[in-house]
Amino acid sequence: MSEQTGHCLCGGVQFQISGALAAIQVCHCESCRRAQGGPLATNLPVDRAALRFTAGQDLLTRFQSSAGKHRVFCRVCGSPLYSERDSLPGVVRMRAGLLDEPVTTRPATHAHLDSASTWWPQLLDVSALAAAIEQFATARDWTQFHSPKNLVMALTGEAGELTEIFQWMTEDASRHAGSDPDSAQHVREELADVMIYLVRLAAVLGVDFDQAVRSKLALNARKYPVDKARGNNRKYKQP
Repeated sequence: MSEQTGHCLCGGVQFQISGALAAIQVCHCESCRRAQGGPLATNLPVDRAALRFTAGQDLLTRFQSSAGKHRVFCRVCGSPLYSERDSLPGVVRMRAGLLDEPVTTRPATHAHLDSASTWWPQLLDVSALAAAIEQFATARDWTQFHSPKNLVMALTGEAGELTEIFQWMTEDASRHAGSDPDSAQHVREELADVMIYLVRLAAVLGVDFDQAVRSKLALNARKYPVDKARGNNRKYKQP
């Protein structure tokens, strides 16, 4: 069985996590930002049975940040260690920044994007790409053709060319299309074309791509709460 180690800043608190690590959950809510003193929190759900403190358990200090929620930190260096809820007695959320490298798991979800810090780098920064596309089009005097209608039609055409690559593939073959020598280059080119037209369309319409994506992810999270959507592909309006 694999084991992941970690420790606080001063090294007084040390721990081991047994078994495969869950995906990291990134939280942007105001409460987590204040607790971490940063723009976000990186949380790792861990079963209590898989967590073992190898040193410094006497240094753990608890703070009830809200009803039924406790945050635990090292009383010597102040490092946030984990949080826990009374409603989930068998799970703690360790702070991923405490883990010793190498760390094999990766972030998988972002929560409370509608509360995200305004000063942290964007979730999706396409400004350099948008400027490069603008320069490319201006040099060829193509901006006159870049009406939203024309760009949407061109985008649809490129999406169709991407679809054509996958049209007659099996499910299994489609999963390897990005690495298969017979299709990989074509896939990359069509993905790039779709991205170029999508970014250009947003620029012409004056849409803040980052804000639009943040808002839509937050809306989708409300439409598809994990406890109801996990493991099924039904649309949120379906019973």
